[in-house]
Amino acid sequence: MSIFCIADSHFSHRNILIHCRRFPWCKINPDFDPDQPKDFRLNWPIMLTEDGIEAHDEALAEAWNGRVSRGDTVVICGDFAFNRHAHFIQRLKGTKIMILGNHDKMNQECLRLFSEVHEMGCRKVWDVGLKGQSGRPKKQNIVFCHYAMQTWASSYHGSWMLYGHSHGRLPEWDNRLTFDTGVDVWGYAPVPMEAIVKKMLMKIEIANGKMSDGESAPVGKWNRNPEQRMLDTRAKNLAILKSMGIESKLVDDTLVPDLEHMSSPTPEEQEE
Repeated sequence: MSIFCIADSHFSHRNILIHCRRFPWCKINPDFDPDQPKDFRLNWPIMLTEDGIEAHDEALAEAWNGRVSRGDTVVICGDFAFNRHAHFIQRLKGTKIMILGNHDKMNQECLRLFSEVHEMGCRKVWDVGLKGQSGRPKKQNIVFCHYAMQTWASSYHGSWMLYGHSHGRLPEWDNRLTFDTGVDVWGYAPVPMEAIVKKMLMKIEIANGKMSDGESAPVGKWNRNPEQRMLDTRAKNLAILKSMGIESKLVDDTLVPDLEHMSSPTPEEQEE
């Protein structure tokens, strides 16, 4: 059995494709007038492609099932789907642990299709392939939540914290054992635990002040543009996957337009 984590798939959520600039399922709006006030419904620089949400949902479902087997476990850190919940729960492989996000409005019949449902988060102590100083297998304490936390259970004793919700726009601390597992920064597919472990080990090295080669490990700086922060984080994460032989076929950042022209949506727009 393998373990995966994912967040913010937002199946059947049309507006999220625009909010998060999910190319190629959206495109430049040729009718956008930069001299007029921006209006998400009437005058916005990005619009959906003709088959945008249908193609998006199909691509993410195929990517999920291409990576996850039926005997695997997938922890969903919120915002799984906007509607048609039962359809996607039943179509996607794996035993699913659901941590409810702000968009996960579903009835009890749908909730019963998950193996576990948690309102705010959960903590698991799992064997993820690590070994202690004695060389014996060591179980890892992991906290899962839809929302990022400043501190979490046993955060000062080596526990990890995985979250979603921010779509890669929060600054990511290089030396803290927490990061976003959302699809926008991981190539639109569940993240294998092996990649999570690899990234966390890199963070531990930085927290300890040394990389594995003995060189100093400075803590990185963030770009002030949240859109660029997302792209930078995604590039780092995809490099981790690539080093493991996993290619992310759904990401093509050559399609991303000028970020200065594409200001972020307001908090009110993000709740659409």
